Amino acid sequence: MYDSITPLAGSVSEEDVAAGFKSAKLGFPAGEAPLALEQPRDGVTIRRDRFNVPHIEADTDDGAVWAVGWVAASHGALEYEVARRNGRIAALRVPNVSALWTSLALKWLEPTGSTEAILGDQLRLLQDRGAEGAAVLRDMDSWLSGYNAQLDTVLSPLPRWTRLDLVALAAFKSDWFGRGAVAGPPMSADSPGGYPHLATGNSVDSGGNNPGGVGDSLKVVRDEFGFEQYHSERAAMASNFAVVAAERSSSGHPILIGGPQIGYMYPAVAFEVDIHSPNIRMRGLTAPSFPGYVFVGRGERFGWTLNVAPSFTGVQLNIPMCGDGQHSYLAGTQCLPVEEITVGRLNDLSDPFGTGQVLTVNRTIYGPIERIIESDGLRMAVVISRPADGHDVLDMIGYRAVNYGHVDGPEAFRSAMQQSPASFTFGYVDSENIAAFATCWCVDISGRSLQSWASGGTLIDPELLPSTVNPPGGLITNWNEQLNTPGGDFSPPRAGSWGSSWFQTFDSVRVHTPTSMVSSMNLEATRNASGRLHFLDLFPPAGGSRPPSIAATNRSTAIQLVLSFQ
Repeated sequence: MYDSITPLAGSVSEEDVAAGFKSAKLGFPAGEAPLALEQPRDGVTIRRDRFNVPHIEADTDDGAVWAVGWVAASHGALEYEVARRNGRIAALRVPNVSALWTSLALKWLEPTGSTEAILGDQLRLLQDRGAEGAAVLRDMDSWLSGYNAQLDTVLSPLPRWTRLDLVALAAFKSDWFGRGAVAGPPMSADSPGGYPHLATGNSVDSGGNNPGGVGDSLKVVRDEFGFEQYHSERAAMASNFAVVAAERSSSGHPILIGGPQIGYMYPAVAFEVDIHSPNIRMRGLTAPSFPGYVFVGRGERFGWTLNVAPSFTGVQLNIPMCGDGQHSYLAGTQCLPVEEITVGRLNDLSDPFGTGQVLTVNRTIYGPIERIIESDGLRMAVVISRPADGHDVLDMIGYRAVNYGHVDGPEAFRSAMQQSPASFTFGYVDSENIAAFATCWCVDISGRSLQSWASGGTLIDPELLPSTVNPPGGLITNWNEQLNTPGGDFSPPRAGSWGSSWFQTFDSVRVHTPTSMVSSMNLEATRNASGRLHFLDLFPPAGGSRPPSIAATNRSTAIQLVLSFQ
């Protein structure tokens, strides 16, 4: 409850924690009467607690996934309707058009058959994964059945959903949170003609900023995997987590505190759910991009959180045009035609009688063309090439394994989640272990030619990505992608950085309690360059002296969770 916790900074008591955080205990609260009770089908009961959180009890796993779909349609059918349409924009990587911002602007896409066919390719990726992929497809169908049943029950005029809508939302999720960063074009001796390029070493983060480009004074320091080591100017934008080991906990068991965040004015796409069925016992956040799966939360034996991480998942390529210089491009010694795809028509609620905007994508074997430029007398196609594009649904396999209890321990959890092509950092805790690791289809940008990118680039083995289990100092902190431990597989925080301040705040307490973890997080997470952010600052009529621009603020909020396996 941010209105009570935020103004307290580092002075948080046990009473404040009890009043400011909902319990994450599995199951419906003992002795509490349900706010509402539903039995939408045989073997499924949904009870809502006083915070309106749905607690699902189902006789079968299929019934539980069905119920999550049912609840989703009652949570936000209208905003999901816009998001699932505009997710096609993200799936096809339409240049200079954001799936998120078109949705916030109340615009929606009417897709073409070509677009739907391309989305269908992702379903075939799941089919090719054998039993694991088939299980995800079954969950998709169960979730969709529940979602559409809710629409039927309320006689909704909205179109009923299909598997392709879940593919589109998976792409929406990847584009919104898990895109990672883009490096400047790779160059090597076998690059034909030594292709000219823009701003070597330039990087663009997942928020569309350019923190490390030529002529940019911020000069991001990155490691070999593209992980940002220090950038104090982005401190206020941080999602975060901290984990302490059993030897540093008053209970003798690890504690995790996490604050994954989204903007104040972003739509409430995710919602909390508590699920109980024969093989699923989970509580946390879910969304339609995860059909019936919790993506931040806890089970009976472990809990986890995640943050975005702008590791290098793509590279900018500048490809010479050939032929007439407009409709063909050079791939090695071949002059290939540009493939033009009509994505659909983008309609605008503010102009209901307008004709809308036709969206198209011009594709190469390297990826969609962002724009055409002139360089050294040559006409060049600028392409942002990401090997992960078109593979958004694959992380569902990992989340399914986690939610169905098919993982046991931090290494198994990591192996499951590193199937995801999206760029995230995870914090993990169970009754004995703490861990953190990175996921992404991270690209090796050193000395690679354009030919290597024609076949999808070169990916770094997930086993080589940053990770640690039970580091010697018993503490892991993460401020955005700055994973820090006092020893082990991550480097100590850079002195003077915001990450160092974040780390030292937790490290200064030798033995932690859930209350001290909340207090430490709140102290750092409510500070910025101009001082601590107080809740009243958001409301000028109530006396706030420096309110942020709510629509554009870097400050953000979604959920904070504290997990202690006591």
